[in-house]
Formats: sequence, structure tokens, C-alpha cells
Amino acid sequence: MRITPKKLYLHSRRVLIEAFRKPDVRRLEPGFLCYGYPAFPTGLGESFRGMVRSMDAAGLPYQVMDFDHLPASAQPYGINVIFCNGYDCMSAVERIPMKLWLSRYNIGHWVWELETVPASWHRYLDLFDEFWTPSSFSAEALRRITDKPVIVVPDIPEVDREKVYGRDDFGIPRDRFVFLTMYDSNSLYTRKNPMAVIKAFRTAFGEDRNGPLLIVKVTNGREPELAMLRDLAGDADVRFLLQEQTRDEVLSLIDCADVYVSLHRAEGYGLVPAEAMKLGKPVIATGWSGNTDYMNEAAACLVDYTLIPVEDLFHFFREGRWAEADTVQAAAYMKRLYTDPVYYRSIAESAKASMETAFSYASCGAVIKERYQSLKGRYTS
Repeated sequence: MRITPKKLYLHSRRVLIEAFRKPDVRRLEPGFLCYGYPAFPTGLGESFRGMVRSMDAAGLPYQVMDFDHLPASAQPYGINVIFCNGYDCMSAVERIPMKLWLSRYNIGHWVWELETVPASWHRYLDLFDEFWTPSSFSAEALRRITDKPVIVVPDIPEVDREKVYGRDDFGIPRDRFVFLTMYDSNSLYTRKNPMAVIKAFRTAFGEDRNGPLLIVKVTNGREPELAMLRDLAGDADVRFLLQEQTRDEVLSLIDCADVYVSLHRAEGYGLVPAEAMKLGKPVIATGWSGNTDYMNEAAACLVDYTLIPVEDLFHFFREGRWAEADTVQAAAYMKRLYTDPVYYRSIAESAKASMETAFSYASCGAVIKERYQSLKGRYTS
């Protein structure tokens, strides 16, 4: 095996961390140093912000450590929580000063969308003492590759906005029933699978221009995939929104829709469907992977699926299986939500209630606090 400078650096760093990872090397206080990207307008950033708000709700001591602007000094807290998946672990390793690794209990916040974690991630396992992840699906994937503790700390959807936008702001007709799906090409359109949503919509409503409307919100769209999606839509009433949007605009767009649809092939958690449910929107979603932690048949329209081999050009997604949703069943859910107001209200109300109770900052904070109580006596003084 060829030893590259990065591999040598990682190995030496791992050896040093292991050599000095003793609770009596330095006297540290109970508390968390939380490393991540708190300003990112993405799911990763929202996940980080949700964890910090949950710590606030539980009254736990912490300090935010922004990777883009690391503070000149850090509180002497004994537990690090580091948001860095396997593909960006080297970046975290290089940015965090060695003195802030040593003598601390290091928690890696990882999330993965498939049953099989990429082999290239395994080399980073020794850098951490424990892992946090937002879903039981992702936790099971991690437990297959490590015997270290893996704790489920759910993402908490935040739907408060400073500015609220309406249908007129997005050019959406006020009198139409609207289905919405959205994806970011940087998160792989093959995984998010808007193709299945368009197929289901066409199956349900054909080319009826007086019936419901499907909006496909695309971020970082690439022309070849957009052309493919437009061809797939044909003459059906499908509209594409391609302009960049602020966080408030994205949440408002979800709120303007009647139903959110996610026929994903795999999700580590699925923050956008969770946000839609918290906004009181019925969600039609593939009944597989991370979203099943917060979805059940009373609170969402779960679609059957077939597990198929992953076939994707992105090298992290070349191992394992993912789900192909039943578009005929999804189309039936679309029709029922459109035509049956009693069923619509039942799903919408159950969705909102379940997210507000089981997936709140208080409930997540309680999970973190329980783990904190068990760790502070062992790894801090």
C-alpha cells in the first residue's frame, strides 16, 4: 500500500491522540465543544443548529466552535462533538488544534444514507470514542463497522421564519392544489429521485391542466438532469423552480404547498420532510431509511418499495442497496389526498402533532443530557 503524506499525517495524529487520551492528563470541566458549520444554509448546518438549541433546552454547558472561524480560545470542556462525516474527516483533523483533541472524549457526528458505510471511512474510526447520528437507520449502519457507542440524537426541524412569503411571491396560483418536491444536485438527484415523483404525478393526473400542480424545486441543478426531468414531465402540469432561495423562502415554499413528496431512494434522516410535517403538511414518502424514525402510517403516507443494487457514479454510493418506491401506490396517495379532505386533515394534524411532541428541542435535549450525565464522571473531572 502506498503511504501518502496524508495517510502518514493521519496515522501520526491517531497515535498521538491515542497515547494522550487519558482523563488524568489535564483537568477539564464538564461541557461540550461543538465543532461544525453553524452558518451553513444546508441540512448539515440546520442539524448543527438543532443540536445546539437542544443543548440550550437542556441547560447544558457548551461552546460553538465554527470551523470557518475557530475562536482564539476555547472553554476547558472535556467533550468534543465534531460534525464531520468520513469524507471530510481530514479537514476536521487538520483544523482542530492538537491540544483540543488531547485528554478529551471525542464524539464524531456522522450520518449515512445506506446500510453499508463506505470502506474509505473506516480509517477514521480510531479518531473518536463515540458516534452520534440522527436516525436509528444510520446508527445500525455505523454499528456494523464499530463496537464503540453509537447514540441516536435526532435532528430537530425548525420552521420559524423572520419573513413569511406567500404563493404570489413564488408565482403559484392561489386556487390550485400543489404537490411539492425538492432536491439539491449536490446531494445527488439519483438518491433524492425526483424522477419517481414526476412518474407518480403523471400516473395520478395525466396531462390535466385544471387539476393539481407539481412543483419541483431544484438547487444547483445541472442541465443534463434538468433536461431529462423536463422530458419525463412531458405535457403534465409540472413546474420547475431553479432560482436560489433563502432559508425563509424555502420554508415558505413548503408552507405554500398542500402536500410534500419524497420518493427518495435513501435518507440518513430527511430533514425537509420533517419540516413539512412540522408545518402541518401531509407527506408522501418512501417507507425506508432514516425518515421512518418520525413517520408512521397515521402521520404520513408511507410508500412501499423494492430494494435494488445501488448504481451511481458517485463513488461513495457504489456499495449496498437502496429503495425504489412504488410509483403506482404513490399516485394513489396523491389522488386520495386531493379528493378526500377528511383523510387529508387526519394526516396533516397527526404529522404536526407528532413532530411537535416527539421531535422537539426538549426531547432531544433530554437524550443529550442523559448521555452527558453518563460521560462527565468518566472523562471529565
